[in-house]
Amino acid sequence: MPLPQHDHSEHASPSEPTSALSPATVKSVSHGRVWLEVEGQPPVSALVAVPAPYAPRAGDSVLVAPGHGGERYVVGVLVALREATPPLVLQDGTSAAVTQGPEGEVLSVRDPTGRLVFEHHAAAHRSVVHATGNLELRADEGGILLSARDAVRVHSERELRLESDHAVRLGTTPAGERPASSLAMDARGTRLDTPHLEARADTARAELEEASLTARALSTTCQTARHAVDVLEVKAGRILEHAENVYREVKDLAQTRAGRVRLFAEASFHLFGRRTLFKAKEDLKLKADKIHLA
Repeated sequence: MPLPQHDHSEHASPSEPTSALSPATVKSVSHGRVWLEVEGQPPVSALVAVPAPYAPRAGDSVLVAPGHGGERYVVGVLVALREATPPLVLQDGTSAAVTQGPEGEVLSVRDPTGRLVFEHHAAAHRSVVHATGNLELRADEGGILLSARDAVRVHSERELRLESDHAVRLGTTPAGERPASSLAMDARGTRLDTPHLEARADTARAELEEASLTARALSTTCQTARHAVDVLEVKAGRILEHAENVYREVKDLAQTRAGRVRLFAEASFHLFGRRTLFKAKEDLKLKADKIHLA
């Protein structure tokens, strides 16, 4: 008795999957599976292998990879369509909505009059707070810390104030061989600590009740210097003066008290006075090739 013949085509083992990726368009989503339209093929179903937060929607362009047993998997997203999100409106009229901007999705919050209060640009990682009037940040039982990886900039079209009931301090943090600089202001005064200080100004004016300057070395360069003081006192170990011409005018008395006095003149020495007195306790010498007494 001959054995019955079987159609092996119905039980043929599926072909081995290939590594080829095919673009496809999502036609519908049902019970955790998506129905895809692949170019040149009838609609097929597939499982989504793209991690959250991706949620497939009709119209998305995806990449499909074959798997074992003829299964297909969505492994990539080319274009993800998003349905228009209706704005969220509170009872007072404040609204929040997600829109599409040049940089991508933007979350916007508006007040009851429609003015923009807050916006967040997701792709640019940038958030902006808009205040139509005054903006106040308060921490009645704590502090406020502004921390940023990059530069922090504060700009005002008018006046910028930094005020404190106790002290204001501006400073840098030392790092390695780089020293720190600080500026501290409190009720006692102002203190500046820095390894290098440089100032540039067209005009400078300072009014001081008392001033003290201590320096290891001091160098000044100016075209004209004028000093108007009641009493000028200079104490030095040595004073060296170099000048083309020196003119001194004394209204009353000019006196020099020294252990020794020496005057040198390469050309001529002139001494004028209505009355002239030379007085020596011991010797008085006049020495020259010629001496004229008139």
